[in-house]
Amino acid sequence: MPEFELTLTLGQFLLPPVCTGILIIGTIFFLYIYLRTRETLYIAVFFLGFFGIIFVGSETLILIFGGWFHLYEPGMEFHRIEQLGGTFFLAVLPYIMAYLLHLGDKWKRVNLILSVIGIFVTMVILLCAFIRPDSFISMKHHNARWLVSEAYYGRGAEGCLITVRDILLGIFIVYGIILTIFDLARHRDFRSMGPVLIGIFFAFYAAIVDIIYQYGDIMLDPFQGIHFSRFTAGITVAIVCIMVSVIMQFIDRTKEVTIAFRALNSTNERFRQISETISEVFWLIDTRQNKLLHINPAVEKIWKIPRTALYIYPETWLSSIHREDYEKVKTLLENPDIKNGEEIEYRIACKDGSTRWIRENYFPLRDENGAIYRLVKLSADITGRKKAEENLAFLAYHDSLTSLPNRKSFYIDLERTLALAKRSQKENIRGLLFLDLDHFKLVNDTMGHTTGDELLIRVAGRITNCLRESDSIYRLGSDEFTIILTFLTNYTDAALVAQKIRHVLEEPLLIAGQQIIVTVSIGISLFPKDGLDMETLIKNADIALLEAKKTKDTYHFFTEAMQKKAVHRMQTITNLRNALKKPESFLLHYQPLVDKNGSIICVEALVRWMLDGTIVYPLDFIPLAEETGLILPLGELILEAACKQQKNWIQDGIQKVSLAINISPKQFRQKGIIDIINRIIDTAGISYKDIDLEITESCIMEDRENAIQKIIALVQKGTRFSIDDFGTGYSSLSTLQKFPLAYLKIDKSFIEEIPANTYHVNLVRTIITLAHNLGLKTIAEGVETENQSDFLRDLGCDIFQGYYFGRPVPADEMTSLLKHKRL
Repeated sequence: MPEFELTLTLGQFLLPPVCTGILIIGTIFFLYIYLRTRETLYIAVFFLGFFGIIFVGSETLILIFGGWFHLYEPGMEFHRIEQLGGTFFLAVLPYIMAYLLHLGDKWKRVNLILSVIGIFVTMVILLCAFIRPDSFISMKHHNARWLVSEAYYGRGAEGCLITVRDILLGIFIVYGIILTIFDLARHRDFRSMGPVLIGIFFAFYAAIVDIIYQYGDIMLDPFQGIHFSRFTAGITVAIVCIMVSVIMQFIDRTKEVTIAFRALNSTNERFRQISETISEVFWLIDTRQNKLLHINPAVEKIWKIPRTALYIYPETWLSSIHREDYEKVKTLLENPDIKNGEEIEYRIACKDGSTRWIRENYFPLRDENGAIYRLVKLSADITGRKKAEENLAFLAYHDSLTSLPNRKSFYIDLERTLALAKRSQKENIRGLLFLDLDHFKLVNDTMGHTTGDELLIRVAGRITNCLRESDSIYRLGSDEFTIILTFLTNYTDAALVAQKIRHVLEEPLLIAGQQIIVTVSIGISLFPKDGLDMETLIKNADIALLEAKKTKDTYHFFTEAMQKKAVHRMQTITNLRNALKKPESFLLHYQPLVDKNGSIICVEALVRWMLDGTIVYPLDFIPLAEETGLILPLGELILEAACKQQKNWIQDGIQKVSLAINISPKQFRQKGIIDIINRIIDTAGISYKDIDLEITESCIMEDRENAIQKIIALVQKGTRFSIDDFGTGYSSLSTLQKFPLAYLKIDKSFIEEIPANTYHVNLVRTIITLAHNLGLKTIAEGVETENQSDFLRDLGCDIFQGYYFGRPVPADEMTSLLKHKRL
């Protein structure tokens, strides 16, 4: 074995193993990262470092053992292994660049193609290195001295494949430099891409120096005394710089992951706090594994099931669904096209036996193929809302007091009943009954609305018990009820029902410790006899009810005569409404009131209506005016005309004759009636003492305290009040003593049968006696005979009025009578 002079310095000796050690450490590090992350970038860097170790390690062994190692066959193999490590750099460099740079998808595809080309070239060189060694590298200088004092670095000659490899390496390195510079110019990521640029530049420089030295025998390297492959050093530096860049990116990503992990933990904590405090049940379900991932404690309050049990048996919630709602929930869950936020409402049967309503919203999470892999649900207990909706729906179609169906339900059911009747092939009769309780208002006025409400409830129950299951009862309002009768065999069946209702109501009701007897008026219309449509049947039943209310406590079937009467009534109301626009349509007649001596002490103003040249008397239109509210403008018109006439009589010298004016119940209850009366009297310029106001018993019995205040307000100014038609109402003399009244007018129905009717004689005598005891004077109205006049005078009656003393006459005729003061 020849002798060689080794002139390696410490730096020359340490440089290759240090580079090898750095590559080994980096390779192990990236193998560890890959095993943790399974990312291809780190396995690529690992292979890059692995083949770098082969490349640099082989160079290190050759340099350390010296040129004598070339005399043996292993030296040749080390040269091959060394060059193969550099060859692999061809394949990996573009792939690494694709991951390190901020490239678009197009550039990444180009780099992957170049990597494939590099792998192909690597495989060719690898095969040729063992099949045709001389084409790769040959040992032409077997006796050459490796390391001599002349610092000659001798080794075998490279073949053509190494030249090809070096050219491709140069192209790839230049390509890598250009891409890196371009990427730095766009993104200015000097921190992570700076080391890559430095390493590739150094590799490019080392390759140029090595190529020039090998093929031109010119050493451009300033470190000419160091006998170490410049290209090997360049590859090492490039690999190390790439590793440094990847490590820097790994550190940045680790920081980002750490920050994200902390944020995730914070988010998870906030999510936990929110999910455990909200009243809705939050579900997170893995649909692929049919596994419940998360559920909050609210489920225990609603489902009454421990949530730990739901984690073990997630199907428990599905089995709790009400059987009528089960299919629709299951269908929704199996729907692959379930929409985000889709809502469903269903019932569940809780463990405690209760049934609850659930509103559920679904939020599916889909993968890249659009398939649902997670399902988020929010379940809210809406039992309270459902009950409120049911109550509202019930109140919309039912009466809140009696719980009977209301007017709206009546219209719907009647229309449905008539539609079925028209389609029926059988001649079935349908009946419609309108009911109105007699004198119900009096119960409210005298016993209070609470008693009145209880009365309505009890009456509704009694009537309902009279009906068949196929019949229906409705409360239209106040004391008005209606009944739909179905499948009647003849018209008399409706009369039997009406009679049965009257019979069950005859038994007294005990309410608030008092017995109350209720009577009812009933109007009946029948399908198809009285109408084929809903409007006609309702109208005709109402007409029949009006007829029944005239006599009370009875029932009436609709007749054509009633129809004509109703038409006449409606026409009268229309004419009266139009007449009020022309005050001259109404005239006042005056009837005298005389004392025991026959002297006129008062006249009563009585209205007459001139309609198309014909006089219409009060009994034919005043009740309609009272019912429709037209009495308010009419009463004001009468009061103004009467006061003006009294002013004229006073100016004509007629003194000490008062004027009596009737005030209707609705007019007296009118808000501001005292101001209206004051205004009219003051405008007329007469004294309050010249006016007597007549009111009925119902005026003072409805609202006693308010009535007393109104009467006192006018009495204090000099007006006198009298109770008209006394004896026909429901007041008592003990009640009347509380009012500052002046007269009681005994109703003419009691006067017309005396002295023949002993009962009426005793009644009139009692009224006169008790009135005098209360300091009131009595007026007998309707006196038509001398016999009646004498008898009443004997009974002690104070004032008389009737045809016997004088009929109502126009103002000019009454003026003549007043001037004589006697009839």
